[in-house]
Amino acid sequence: MEVKTIFNGIKGICCFDLILFRWKINEGYANLMQTKLVYLFFILMLLLNIPNGYSQIIIEQGTVKANFGVDADIYSDVTTFTNPVWPNPQNTDDWFKLNGGTGKGVIDVTSASALSQIQNLQTDPNASAELRMAYPYFSVVDGRYWIDAVYLRDQQTSGNYKDGNVFSGQSNKNFDNPNTWVIGLGDVPQKNDIIDVFGHLRRDGTDILLNPEWGFVGLSTRNDNGDSYIDIEYFRKKIEVGGSGIVSTATDGGRTAWQFTNTGMPTQLGDIIISLDFSNGGVGVTGKIYIWMRLDDKNTAYFDNFNTLPDRPFRFVKAGNSYVNYSGVMVPVVLAMPELN
Repeated sequence: MEVKTIFNGIKGICCFDLILFRWKINEGYANLMQTKLVYLFFILMLLLNIPNGYSQIIIEQGTVKANFGVDADIYSDVTTFTNPVWPNPQNTDDWFKLNGGTGKGVIDVTSASALSQIQNLQTDPNASAELRMAYPYFSVVDGRYWIDAVYLRDQQTSGNYKDGNVFSGQSNKNFDNPNTWVIGLGDVPQKNDIIDVFGHLRRDGTDILLNPEWGFVGLSTRNDNGDSYIDIEYFRKKIEVGGSGIVSTATDGGRTAWQFTNTGMPTQLGDIIISLDFSNGGVGVTGKIYIWMRLDDKNTAYFDNFNTLPDRPFRFVKAGNSYVNYSGVMVPVVLAMPELN
């Protein structure tokens, strides 16, 4: 059975927008490009509780990191979109294994559970599925830690089909408390209808102190026309889907707020939002990183001073005339941009 049969149920799916996270001290990228196939490189050491990290967004044309292809395709041993062309794509890993290739696919398509779900996808055009990693958690594969991986197929809203997990309330904004979000059966525009979601964590080696950990995220929508945006939110504490909404145990407006010492060193790692705005069908792309903070004891002078602190992991930049992106909310999103020095 070829893996590509998983995707036969829906036609016209747009390109995979791959997001890559890396955590490593004092390393970054300085180029920013806009392409139809988007790659977001987000370096944030603090997610692993290691100080003196730097964060930066990059949008460029593909690469290979920790032997994983970030190239807007889903198969090992090929690198479809890299600029410059990747010299040795053979033996590179990806979401699924290419038949006959020597690289590996991180998603399980051979176990009894996976085969049953794949069969269901082939017979039910509006089925959903969850496939996990092809190896056990924290396996060492080819000298690298494979921590976890997942593939999710969501329902679609074409024709008479409905999606069972559409935001259906009057207000479901990313600055609202997630416990107030309402999820139900409904329709969404094609450009916002997320169909496939991928996630993978691996370490480029087996030394947890010296080898960086990488996170890869991919997704597809049913159509790439027009203007749209995608938010990927990293919750510090576990959330669950329950009843007609989301259940979050975090205490700062349903999220975890960042906290710092008077030198800028984090004492509590909080939630993060990675936001991508697409214009003209993805021809223009703007990427931003936001973090959650309490504002009841902070003002403009606080953020001005924070940007001078010796142990700060990043600096804040103003969105318009204010550091705060959503005013009047106790735990708003605050724009955090990378160190450039």
